[in-house]
Amino acid sequence: MIDFLKRDIPILLLLLLFTAFGLGVVYWMNYELGMNPQLWKALRIFSIIFLALPLVIALRLLAYKGSIRLLILALTLMSIGYTIRYDIETKRDDFYYRKLAAGEVKSDDMRGPETLYSRVEPVGKAVIGYFALLAVFYFLRGRTDTLRIGIIFKPVLVLTLMIFHRLGSLVSGGRFIFGFTGWDIALPILVITMADYLADHYRSLGDWKKLSEFEPIYWVPLLILWLGPVAGFIIIGEFGVFVILGIYIILSLYLSTRRIVFVAASLAVITLLGLIAVHYDLAPGHIGVRLSIWTDFYHNFPEKISPYEPLMNNEDFLDWLGNPNKRLQHLNGFLAIWHGGMTGAGLGLGYPIAIPVAVSDFIGVALAENLGLAGLLTVTLIYILFTYHCFRLSMQMKAVGRFAVFTLQGIGLMILIQFIVSLAGPLSILPMTGVPMPLVSRSYSALIAALAAVGLAMVFEHQVALLPPPAEDHAPPVAISKDKPLVIELKEKGKK
Repeated sequence: MIDFLKRDIPILLLLLLFTAFGLGVVYWMNYELGMNPQLWKALRIFSIIFLALPLVIALRLLAYKGSIRLLILALTLMSIGYTIRYDIETKRDDFYYRKLAAGEVKSDDMRGPETLYSRVEPVGKAVIGYFALLAVFYFLRGRTDTLRIGIIFKPVLVLTLMIFHRLGSLVSGGRFIFGFTGWDIALPILVITMADYLADHYRSLGDWKKLSEFEPIYWVPLLILWLGPVAGFIIIGEFGVFVILGIYIILSLYLSTRRIVFVAASLAVITLLGLIAVHYDLAPGHIGVRLSIWTDFYHNFPEKISPYEPLMNNEDFLDWLGNPNKRLQHLNGFLAIWHGGMTGAGLGLGYPIAIPVAVSDFIGVALAENLGLAGLLTVTLIYILFTYHCFRLSMQMKAVGRFAVFTLQGIGLMILIQFIVSLAGPLSILPMTGVPMPLVSRSYSALIAALAAVGLAMVFEHQVALLPPPAEDHAPPVAISKDKPLVIELKEKGKK
């Protein structure tokens, strides 16, 4: 264990130094701008990353033999996200206290009173996520086959989870219940379900002769998986579920079978069901608004606007703009990207609170304003490295079984797809989905689910480390003659 910690500790110390540097820059820049950054909040964020040190020690005490690359990549993304959110929170507090001092708002107009729970909540979320990672590793090390029980049961469990979440949201009047949303927990379960199904049937699906002998009952799990995106689209009211699961199912079927026909079939079934849901108004109304904004952003834009009148003083423009979560997010998001440019305005020098819900839905835009296109590409590279490491591990897990291979590929794909979809919405490449950027955006259940998925990947990495080394070839060396080339000499020996 000492040898492992000697390699782990320097990496963790480097990560802590990286976090401290980022938080220090944000603190100093906001201080120079005349704001009042609170040092204890920066220390709170630092403590979240610092808790990774006892997490790694606990993993080593549980005899974890693999590397901590995936965990370090996840913690790096968390560090970047918390740093950007610290900047947003500092500017939001300054804006609030200035309006409060001017008597423009009351103490409870913009936010509730700060309590002990609100102070420790971010640390509590991270600690629960760390415990989820530890629990997954502890209970599944050497017992990953227990995840394969009930190919039909797992999708039914996800569907039940969605229904109960929908009922709870109708009672609470919001999309989230105590910070949780059902599809965050559903995504890892569906990854395991897909891996379980493909591990049993990928040969039959990829071979036309075996496919003709495919029993009808074996199509049922695949049909349930195809219905998963649309079920989330209708029941939970999340467009992001439809996009993420749709892309994941299509890519998983292609990677496992190498048959383009399953890509076309999955795309056709999911898209057709989605269009039926939209046509018959089965999806919530806010999804239709997002689709209309995406297809025609400037629809009904007021024509008679004086060039000498500020836009925010024009009632027609304000009516067209709508509520802050409608068009204002995109407009200010584009301005933030323009402000950031290639290298960024500078860490702590942006103004991300001009973007509604910047801490979750538009965290990528806030990151682009602070660090520019270069910073955004760096974060993209970290996500790609995470997925690449999952795929590299999956190639080493072929000796263990196809279930491990497809699960690792699914974890890597799911994290990368969520990142792409979360960034594509603010950039108007896709309709706005409200998908949080994994490990970066403010979230509760999404953070726990992502860390649990990292823990599952580390379970397989632990198994890779326990695999025996490949057997060496002990064949006697071939004597090489000085007079004849090696190829001719081997041919002559073969004839004899």
